[in-house]
Amino acid sequence: MAHAFFTALVGFAVCFNALEPVPATRPTRLERVEQLQNDAAVRRLCRPDSGIEITLGPGQSGRLVFEENDAGVTEMLFWFEGTKIEVWYGCGGDDWSSTFLTPSRRADTRVISAAGRTGLLECTAEWLEADKHARVRFESKRVSQEEVNRRNTERTKRRLQEMRKTLTWSTDKDSPRIEILMDDPDHPRLVELRTRYRLDDVVAGASDDYDRLRRIVKWTHDRWEHHGDNVPSQPDPLTILDEAAAGRRFRCVEYAKVAAACARALGMPSRVLSLKRADVETAASGAGHLVAEVWVEPQKKWVFADPQWDVIPECDGLPLNAVEFQAAFARNDPGLTLRTSSDLKRDSYLRWVIPYLYYFDFNLDQSFFATSAATTQEAETERRSPRNGKIMLVPAGAPEPKVFQQTNPIRNCRYISDPKPFYPEMNVPTAPTGLRAGEVTRQEEGRDGRPE
Repeated sequence: MAHAFFTALVGFAVCFNALEPVPATRPTRLERVEQLQNDAAVRRLCRPDSGIEITLGPGQSGRLVFEENDAGVTEMLFWFEGTKIEVWYGCGGDDWSSTFLTPSRRADTRVISAAGRTGLLECTAEWLEADKHARVRFESKRVSQEEVNRRNTERTKRRLQEMRKTLTWSTDKDSPRIEILMDDPDHPRLVELRTRYRLDDVVAGASDDYDRLRRIVKWTHDRWEHHGDNVPSQPDPLTILDEAAAGRRFRCVEYAKVAAACARALGMPSRVLSLKRADVETAASGAGHLVAEVWVEPQKKWVFADPQWDVIPECDGLPLNAVEFQAAFARNDPGLTLRTSSDLKRDSYLRWVIPYLYYFDFNLDQSFFATSAATTQEAETERRSPRNGKIMLVPAGAPEPKVFQQTNPIRNCRYISDPKPFYPEMNVPTAPTGLRAGEVTRQEEGRDGRPE
């Protein structure tokens, strides 16, 4: 494994470690940097005014470590697969980000020293010997914050242009009839959610259902800070909110569940929607994201809501569903905007979320709370029955995913390419508050505690 030297930023000591070849399984959790630092055998102090080059083969990984004068650690781990190198980087602690190097893409990573000095780490890759090996080069430069921002803006615009791909869909004359099971808004646990968390106060003064949805999304976004690994002790919305109030942080999954449940508690049909990237079967991680979709009566449509980021997409002021969101982006519609109350930058969010807008699926059983008469085994059997599987919307001509992230089978799934049945029209009566539709039915508890 060949390497040169790295240009050290002022205030940095620089270390480099090229790991031995490892099995072609990307680590699910990066080991603590401190453990690597304490191993003198794998540390190498580099001279200033130089760079680093390493050569990797498929399935191999390398590691680059920066020490920040005992004030913190920045680590990068890179993994080679075919014509793509995945680069993971973090600044100490448990938070990590990732980016990819491809033949047409260079990665710029901002590094901040303990003294507040800013550096720009440039990563470039060259694929050798018919993709059997890859040479990765790292160089650092001391640059101004303005230069960092300029490069980030250029990279974002370039990346967004690369992602503008129109998805095509088919029209099925014999569209399937889809039934979604939902808790009734009068379900005791949804009533508890509405009263204990004072949801009526959250949406007080809202002009219509869409205004109420925007307030719910913002309220959910503010309950906790995102954490990509934590899971609640129980998956229901009340447990999630209770544990968040105690200081815990959760994933996109929990944001979507809470927002959808709050909307349903206020009488709006809702569902948790799973978004999947085109490489859902081969990616080892980060291949999916979850959001909520909520039926808003004034606009008579389903609306995409991402409470993790406090975002609802609009086009010319009209809220969009997930498929419409992707289409508006692909055609570079000038009317595409993001409705948000946070300081989120439009292009940054688009660059992050658009790759996920390829496959769309949801579970037909969207109930958040099991009926009291059902045992755990009965509830699981009911959830796995054919009528309670999932529906996946697949672009015309695209493969039907059977595995999620290499190892997780996708079972009991019906694949369709027609958005019309995927977005059935809802009929929300003024009284009672039940959620009944021609193609979608609510969950109504019978005497035996099961849907009638």
